[in-house]
Amino acid sequence: MNKPPDQPAIHIAANAARPGLVLVAIGSGTDPFSVSPEFANELAGQLLDAATAARDAETYARDA
Repeated sequence: MNKPPDQPAIHIAANAARPGLVLVAIGSGTDPFSVSPEFANELAGQLLDAATAARDAETYARDA
């Protein structure tokens, strides 16, 4: 069963099994993967940009 948009199954943490990497798991039943801290920062920036664009689009649609 899918979770609602505001309750996704996402886990992000320092990878205890692979020190120096960040563990990322998205969705249930999927294999997690490890990324460098630098790439994790890049992903965070992309997520922030996408969230900002989504909020702006929602505000624009309401004001139209």
